[in-house]
Amino acid sequence: MIDKTHQLAAVKSRFAAGYPVEIRCDRGWYQLIIDCDLELAAIDPDYEVFQIKEKFGTLRYYFSPSKGMEHFRRKMNEIVGVYESVSSYKCELCGQMGATLSRNSGWFKTTCKMCTGD
Repeated sequence: MIDKTHQLAAVKSRFAAGYPVEIRCDRGWYQLIIDCDLELAAIDPDYEVFQIKEKFGTLRYYFSPSKGMEHFRRKMNEIVGVYESVSSYKCELCGQMGATLSRNSGWFKTTCKMCTGD
């Protein structure tokens, strides 16, 4: 098994100067983040990350291509879009199949039945 801590450290090393180096979601999406990073880095090894978080129950991955690689933005946006979409049916807590649910408080969370206790 590959060490996710090491792989996430590689993602964190891409954060742009002046931005908090933090991944603001639960461990169930870590593999999505790692895989997204690998695909983006294959196109642009020097791309920068600004923020990775959960919003409205799905993953958000904010980035920018490096200088001179802007012509790859559309392809990179497509890649990020796929992973953000996949997060809508992957439990943020454990990574198993799940669904995005709305809570009475107005918050959304994508979880599986095991993690929600259903």
